[in-house]
Amino acid sequence: MMLFKTPSRLLGYWSRRDLLFAACCLCIAVVSVHDAMLVVLNDDVIGQVERNPLGRWLIKWQEGEVWLFVLMKLAGTAVVCATLVTLYQYREELGMLTAGALAAFQLVLLCYLTFA
Repeated sequence: MMLFKTPSRLLGYWSRRDLLFAACCLCIAVVSVHDAMLVVLNDDVIGQVERNPLGRWLIKWQEGEVWLFVLMKLAGTAVVCATLVTLYQYREELGMLTAGALAAFQLVLLCYLTFA
């Protein structure tokens, strides 16, 4: 009895496209969580440097508190990932294209957050 499946056996259950789709969704989620952590860690200056007008409005509405902004950011990411999974189940090619485009955008955002 094997407790762990080898990578070659994993491919028997999921296609390469399924694994690529999962990697795209994971990339989207990880960059979003990273961005949310940067907001929390820089809460003292985020009101002045946040580029998202809705984010600035939420921070201003909460009088400088970032918890609502972070909650909305993570809830939005959850909705996006759930929508991607649903789209992938019904229209695999469109779901893969959308997930790939969003993952690419998130990687550009990660570069911006890291190097800008």
